[in-house]
Amino acid sequence: MAALSGCGGSASSSAQPPPAATVTQQGVRVDLRWTPSTGQNGTLAATFVPHEGFHLYSATLPATGIDGVGRPTRLEVGGRLTATAAATADRDVTTLHIDGVNAPVPVYPDGPVTLRLPVQLSGSGPDQVWLSYAACSNTTCLPPVSRLPVTLTLN
Repeated sequence: MAALSGCGGSASSSAQPPPAATVTQQGVRVDLRWTPSTGQNGTLAATFVPHEGFHLYSATLPATGIDGVGRPTRLEVGGRLTATAAATADRDVTTLHIDGVNAPVPVYPDGPVTLRLPVQLSGSGPDQVWLSYAACSNTTCLPPVSRLPVTLTLN
């Protein structure tokens, strides 16, 4: 089961809105933030923060990895939320060459990565999000998380 907590908190000097939810599982904390824009449109951002020295796999990685290695970092939506474009990452992708794997494996550099997804709100009901990721270091891979559900209430 995911640890889920809403955050209020005091204003900070950062331009980011406070997290709408925080989920921690398999060595990665994910902060979900909502930034409204015009009408029912806005941006849902998921900041994936792995343990120090760990990297996350690229959102472009196939669902089952390359030769079974890695799982993509993904932010998917449902319920009242509809994606209006593809998610973008704030980090450039690099590649790893792993013995026994037939192709380079696309990863984000060690540390946090934020995926931003333009979305539109419509109808009523819950705002549903699914998170997928896997974190690895040079010597250890943590179990992957696949479509972890998170329910939000966005306004």
